[in-house]
Amino acid sequence: MKIGGKFVKIREKQKGLSLIEMTIAIAILVVALLSALILATFGLVAGGESQMRVVAINLAREGVEVVRNIRDSNWLAGNDWTKDIITGNSISIFNVTNNNWTLGTNSSISNLVIDPEKPETIQDASTQVLKADELYVQRLLHVPGEIKTNFYRLIKIVEITSKISPDHELKVTCYVVWEERGRWHLVNVEDHLFNWY
Repeated sequence: MKIGGKFVKIREKQKGLSLIEMTIAIAILVVALLSALILATFGLVAGGESQMRVVAINLAREGVEVVRNIRDSNWLAGNDWTKDIITGNSISIFNVTNNNWTLGTNSSISNLVIDPEKPETIQDASTQVLKADELYVQRLLHVPGEIKTNFYRLIKIVEITSKISPDHELKVTCYVVWEERGRWHLVNVEDHLFNWY
């Protein structure tokens, strides 16, 4: 073929790929597949961590609600609103027979110190949350058949103002910690209760 006065030889159809072209194509394919795999793995891990965090937040909210429930039950029964509310550290115990909540403590629970920098400090056999019949429960003494979970819950109640004060106030903080993938996590929910009745 003649182009611009010169003869140019055009190669007839190329057959096959060169080694360099094939290596580049395989490298692009490997990078694309690895990226997709890493993204899928990250999504699964984040989903698992998110699920554990949701359970922990709900356990912490439940702990504060237990104290509020005890206060409200005292009002309805005509009792002092702080009856059966333990200041200091405690756990929430649900009595299936009576269908009511109580707070419980023992010497190991009372002596626990909460350190947000080291959430594992509230890890204790008495603070461990158990699973029984699809319910999360806590007990001072474990019952056979209950499954141990990774969660530990501690309720701390502090008297902000004295009982003789007209605006008596309690600060209720519920801490939930759990270990996941070698790291400890902590969530806490805080509320202030008053005698508004």
